[in-house]
Amino acid sequence: MHRDRLQQIAAQIEKAFHQQGHPRMTVHAQRGHAVVKVGGEVLARFTPGAKDELHLGYRNHNGKWEPMPFAAHGPDEAARLTLEVLTPHIQAFSDF
Repeated sequence: MHRDRLQQIAAQIEKAFHQQGHPRMTVHAQRGHAVVKVGGEVLARFTPGAKDELHLGYRNHNGKWEPMPFAAHGPDEAARLTLEVLTPHIQAFSDF
């Protein structure tokens, strides 16, 4: 995926987070991924796949990326998926 397109997707995911009441969540295009942060702490990333799929992965406590068996089709679905699957982790980052 072209870097400009990935930056657009990252901005759209971030906008969806903010619209859903999560202003501390940001998304940046980085090394071919859309990286999700909560208050500056890395939480997850979306990796572009075939047919505009965005595959979710999260960063474990050792700093290693772990793939998850989820893919989103579009930025709004990516934001919803992140909030559904990673809510306990988001809350833990928000407690800092």
